[in-house]
Amino acid sequence: MSDAFIKKNVKLSLEFDEYLAKHPKLFEDIPNKAIVVITVKGDTKFNSDSISIVRDIKRKTVVEAHKTDSRWTIKPLRLQTA
Repeated sequence: MSDAFIKKNVKLSLEFDEYLAKHPKLFEDIPNKAIVVITVKGDTKFNSDSISIVRDIKRKTVVEAHKTDSRWTIKPLRLQTA
C-alpha cells in the first residue's frame, strides 16, 4: 500500500473512532470480532484498496464503515470470491 493510502486510512480511522465515541449505539452494528473496512464516498481507488486487503479472508465477519460527508454507516461487506 502507498504512503498516501496509509495516511488516509489512519486519518479516517481516527475520525471513525471519534464518531463512535459520540454515537455509541453504532457499536451495535459491529459484530464481535468483526473486521472493519473503511470506505469513503467519492474515492473509488481508496475504497477498492481497502476492500482488497480483506478479500482473501474467508472465516471472519467483515463490515464496511462508510463515511459520507460527516456521517458514518455500518453494513455487512459481502466479499466476492474469484
